[in-house]
Amino acid sequence: DEYQMPYIGRDFNFIEINKAVEGENMARIYLQYNYLDDYLACYSDTQNEYLNLFSQSMHYSGLTLEMTPNNLIRLKGYTNISDTIHTFLLAMANSGNSTLTTQKIASKRTSSILAFGFDSFNEFYSNLDIVLQNDTKEYEEYQTNIKKLEGFLGISLQKNFFSWIDNEFAIINSEPVISTKENEFALVFKANDINNAKENLTFITNRIKRRTPTKFKEVNYKGYSINYLSVKGLFKIMLGKMFTKLDKPYFTFIDDYVVFSNHPQTLKNMIDDYITKNTLANSTDFTEFYNEFNPKSNLFFYINTPILHKNIQEFVDAQTYKDLTKNKKYIVCFNQIGFQLTKNANWFETALITQFTNPNQVQLDIDNIFKQSLKTDKASPMVLLKEEQLENEIFVSEIQLDDLSAKNQIENYENGQPKIEANFKNGLKNGNYFEYYPNGTIKIKGKYKDDQKTGIWKIYDATGTLIQKDKF
Repeated sequence: DEYQMPYIGRDFNFIEINKAVEGENMARIYLQYNYLDDYLACYSDTQNEYLNLFSQSMHYSGLTLEMTPNNLIRLKGYTNISDTIHTFLLAMANSGNSTLTTQKIASKRTSSILAFGFDSFNEFYSNLDIVLQNDTKEYEEYQTNIKKLEGFLGISLQKNFFSWIDNEFAIINSEPVISTKENEFALVFKANDINNAKENLTFITNRIKRRTPTKFKEVNYKGYSINYLSVKGLFKIMLGKMFTKLDKPYFTFIDDYVVFSNHPQTLKNMIDDYITKNTLANSTDFTEFYNEFNPKSNLFFYINTPILHKNIQEFVDAQTYKDLTKNKKYIVCFNQIGFQLTKNANWFETALITQFTNPNQVQLDIDNIFKQSLKTDKASPMVLLKEEQLENEIFVSEIQLDDLSAKNQIENYENGQPKIEANFKNGLKNGNYFEYYPNGTIKIKGKYKDDQKTGIWKIYDATGTLIQKDKF
């Protein structure tokens, strides 16, 4: 091979990063990003824009291995990046870094966070503009799309959007409240002035209503406003292909953050978790793990493996999912994984850290959680009512509204039969509510007013016999 083709020992970028991690260590690990996409294609049928970001932007990571007495596995070293390709990460490398705080509103149900930090968003966006100019055709298309959007709506992205963004934004994926739903996806921007953000986003939504047939009205959910940004491809135009998934999103304001998502139920769930302090910032496990990293960074990627494993099916092919299920306890024993890049001179300081737990202990914990969930499972009200004779307790299934302007929502069983049918007004349950057995027989029926049960509610067994009636 040495005489027939180039090999890694002659690669300048590898030699450079190899020198950076020389010295005594337990082990040395190298990652070459050029083939990352091809390697991971063995396990997934679809491309991942997050991974494309790494493979297109970076050459190598050289890392030294350290294991601690409390079973932390630390890999620390350096990463060199491409300075010839117009990349998102190159713009970030020239824009400083910041302390990441998205964990204040990220739910404990979070399966992954990809967070970006910089001195200021305006500086980052200016650098992104400079980097994009390396590709004349793409840059001209980008400028044309920006001008069309601003001209059509009569807005300035610089004034009405960029001006209120502070020094970080993050992409959050969370475990859905309902297990049959896809992972919840949200894009979070930290605001330097939340009132300024509200004022400018109100201006943008009003301009949209003038120029488009959108009839959506702002919804108030537990004191938090939820609105709709009906601009197709806005974030793709601003930040690139990685944000194609976020199209015509709903948005809300939580603390000092503006949260966007395609599904309003994701916003409602995040609001619920924030109100009940069910956030990563209130998780001792996450906080102790996060403290292992530099306080400031350009990029931080976090994975909660047990949560991700529950809903990983949508990311991998069938055979890989089968293998992941079979070997679950040997995967989730690395229960938290963090990857961090912090710019330092010509390189990124790099940290890859994970927490290891004995696989047998992990399986025991999972079994205990499963047993506990059986005791408290509200999805089986018939058993609870017969055995414990609970009074004035009618447990209904969760239903997630995909469109806050919708007047009704129906969810079906796998056999196509209706499972839940509910009426809504301004995103809240109002009017008749029905639940059904898989054979089509009514299970629960009643009425809601402003998301609260009202009037007579009835529960039936699978044969249609009334077994409980309560007044609310």
